[in-house]
Amino acid sequence: MVWKNITQRSFADDLVKNHKAVEELDDAHDLINWSRIESLLKEIHVKSQGEKAWPPLMMYKALLLQSWYSLSDPALEKNSLVIYCFAVLLVLA
Repeated sequence: MVWKNITQRSFADDLVKNHKAVEELDDAHDLINWSRIESLLKEIHVKSQGEKAWPPLMMYKALLLQSWYSLSDPALEKNSLVIYCFAVLLVLA
């Protein structure tokens, strides 16, 4: 039986890992101290009633993306869902 060489880069690897947009976000991710921001945001949504809130750091990151890419609320929601679906379909998530 022939086995795939898992160290060999695939089409999906090149498509995703070498894309300028991914590199830009990687650079931003490395520059920002996310744990510090998370500690500042952790007291948000401490209600004992109502529906559970999304994690504050995730919402903060979504707002950054919305600002950086000039997205409306509906556009941010749609783009987030589409990207998630692509990742699931391509088994990247």
